[in-house]
Amino acid sequence: MPNWQDSIEDPENPIGVKATETHIEVVQTFEGIEGLRGSWESWLVHPDADIDDYSAEIRSDQLLRPYVIVLRKAGLPEALAAGAIGPAKVTFMLGPVKSCNPTVIVLRFVHGGFLGNLSRENSELFIKQIMGTLRQGDADVVEIEHLDPESHIYSLSRALPPFLCRDHFPRAQSYWKMALPTDSKGFSDRFSSKERKNIQRSARKLSELGKGELRFRCFNKAQDVEGMINDVESIARKSWQRHVGVGFVNNAAAHKRLRLRAEKGMLSTHVLYIGDEPCAFWIGRLKHETFYSGSLGYDPVYAKYSPGTVLLAKTIEGFCNSGTVRQINFGFGDSWYKLHFGAQPCAQASVFLFAPSVRGVALKTMRTLTCITDRLLRGFLERTALLGWVKQMWRRLGVKKAMAADSEGASHAV
Repeated sequence: MPNWQDSIEDPENPIGVKATETHIEVVQTFEGIEGLRGSWESWLVHPDADIDDYSAEIRSDQLLRPYVIVLRKAGLPEALAAGAIGPAKVTFMLGPVKSCNPTVIVLRFVHGGFLGNLSRENSELFIKQIMGTLRQGDADVVEIEHLDPESHIYSLSRALPPFLCRDHFPRAQSYWKMALPTDSKGFSDRFSSKERKNIQRSARKLSELGKGELRFRCFNKAQDVEGMINDVESIARKSWQRHVGVGFVNNAAAHKRLRLRAEKGMLSTHVLYIGDEPCAFWIGRLKHETFYSGSLGYDPVYAKYSPGTVLLAKTIEGFCNSGTVRQINFGFGDSWYKLHFGAQPCAQASVFLFAPSVRGVALKTMRTLTCITDRLLRGFLERTALLGWVKQMWRRLGVKKAMAADSEGASHAV
């Protein structure tokens, strides 16, 4: 397989390639990735695949290395697939619980990481290259995240691999998006009179707790990132999300990633304060007139006053009035507020491909058994109307753990 990266100075434009030829290369250096910046940024759709976010994420983990498949025609990039390869835990979920979490060599393609001309022909070349990587033993499993079920990449990833390497239970997920009206009145009109009064009553109660001071602040400047993180962490450490392993993570990689987004003009984090005390946050990114929702949370002490709902409603009203945000992508998960605010579900699915090896077959067996068990349990809980109750109990358990941990931390600090 030709590797133009090793033989040319400019990886955007190799010399001496016939106009009708399509060549494949795998770029595994940051220098090679930088040479693709022009094409990468012009093709980018979803900010999860932002080239700087991608590079920062890999640099933060010494065990990972880049793995970018590039298709070239007439020497110029035609399409690319952005992934990372290295030892990592591959998680098979049984509901909200990790049923097994083995560490293997994983090639994982990021959300939105297939860019450029994704014709059926090009998509087939991508899947064949990925299967070649598995056959060579360079990876035990491949994970391709959040594909459109109507895309060629999705259909070919289910059809081309041999039976033992194929994923028979792709993980279906819905992400939620909402088109915004041109002013805040158009947004508030989506609620009934009772719902509007409830939000106003919650805001009034929170304001009274702050002696009349209820503040909303948007953080989008690099110099404000550290202060923002401190305020967000003061809430996140008490949230149920922290103690079930999701939500905002406060580490060096997160600091760097948020600062980078601020420098690129993409950061949009919103925090609600009662007086000077932060009580709810909503972290997101702006791209192509769309707000991409990230982590959000609230202080459970104020749960009965719905500070999260107050923050979301106020922030969305601001988006409508500004005219700079036309759509909100709420991301994955079926949280009640998404439907409540008028968002619509859109289907996506994540797919695994397994190596034709003993370890690959073992991984596929584990995943298959986990998926069958999960579907049986989920079906039982839905038929008995217990699924909502289980989710609610799981969140309450997370809140109790968070509050206990925060109290313990406070006593140690004293």
